[in-house]
Amino acid sequence: MDGGFPVDARGELLDVEGGAGPVSGARELQARIAETAELRSCLATQWFTFAFGRVPGDEDACTVEAARAALVGGGDALEALLLALATSDAFKLRKVVP
Repeated sequence: MDGGFPVDARGELLDVEGGAGPVSGARELQARIAETAELRSCLATQWFTFAFGRVPGDEDACTVEAARAALVGGGDALEALLLALATSDAFKLRKVVP
C-alpha cells in the first residue's frame, strides 16, 4: 500500500533474450532478469571495469567475453568470472602509456 492505495507492481521486461514478457512484482522481475544472457554480459563488463579501473575498449572484447563464458561455464559462480579476469593476459600485462 502507498498512501492507502494498493501499489500496481505490474510491468513488462522488454528487449532481453530469454526473459521478455510481463512481470508482476520485484521478485518475479529479479527472477526473470537472473535468467537473461544480458545479465551475464553486464556482470562481466562491470567486473572488468572494477578490476582494471577503466571501461573496456574494443581491444578488451575477448577478455570480457572470456569472463562471461567463464561465468556461464562455472554455473554462474562469481568466482569463475573473477578468476577469468585475474588470470587474463590483460590483467597480468599492463600497457605503459608514455
